Amino acid sequence: LATGRDERKIEATVVQHDDRLLERKEVRQTTMEAVYDQIQAIIGTDAGNRGMKSLIVPGDLKLAGETLGLLKPSSESEVVVLSGFPCCVHEDPPTETDGPPGTFAIARAAAALGHRVTVVTDVCNEAVFAAALKGLAMRELKERRRIALEVFPPTFSEQDEKRFQNLADRCKLLISCERAGPGKDGKCYTMRGIDMNEKGLIAPLDRLVRESNSKLISIGDGGNELGMGKVIDNIINNPKIADGDRIGCVIAADYLIAASVSNWGGYALAAAAAVAPATEGKRKNHKRG
Repeated sequence: LATGRDERKIEATVVQHDDRLLERKEVRQTTMEAVYDQIQAIIGTDAGNRGMKSLIVPGDLKLAGETLGLLKPSSESEVVVLSGFPCCVHEDPPTETDGPPGTFAIARAAAALGHRVTVVTDVCNEAVFAAALKGLAMRELKERRRIALEVFPPTFSEQDEKRFQNLADRCKLLISCERAGPGKDGKCYTMRGIDMNEKGLIAPLDRLVRESNSKLISIGDGGNELGMGKVIDNIINNPKIADGDRIGCVIAADYLIAASVSNWGGYALAAAAAVAPATEGKRKNHKRG
């Protein structure tokens, strides 16, 4: 039979063991949480010295990753990814190279998670995005079949309007990656202040923010991208962003990922979405423990 002294030793050992288990769980949880911060630190170095650090919203990368990573796939809905920044207004096509790679990294990640994905851009950007989709490396053919591309003109026909409304109805999560966003006058500007609407390059894709009734995750690097309205005051007051009051996008994202290069932000969201299920699994195990 155990003596009182033995029982006290056993009790102390059990308590110490429990404390160690709890400490390990807390360390693992902290480590997983730190992954998001590490990713944000990598993409938020302000490599171009454009003042983008003032656009970072602490914690939003984690929330964006969890929103996409934990979203349940449905046969009746899909993830919609908006992109296209036709700022090279004197070129054909006028598409900026920042945007398509990050967009399809997100699309590929969402497809791998089981979602149907539609990438949406302007007619003027179609050739670039179609080439990116055609060359996209996918692990399985069935994942490639989950990704589609739709393009819209600056002025909608009746058929365009029907396609657009159908897209809005199907949208379960809206993501924008280096997508031109309207300023306070409703026009989309380049960082140099060129009006892309006036050039006939911009389709009114920002309508999906209002008409899709879904969360918006946005990625940008300069302040004139869709979703940047969340930090509009920082854009206006940033001395490195010229004419921020005019070019700054006024539409706010639910979760905003700011990066030195928007493509990097797309890669970061794909990585964060991959981390999210593991983090959620450990959180549930922690609660059970």
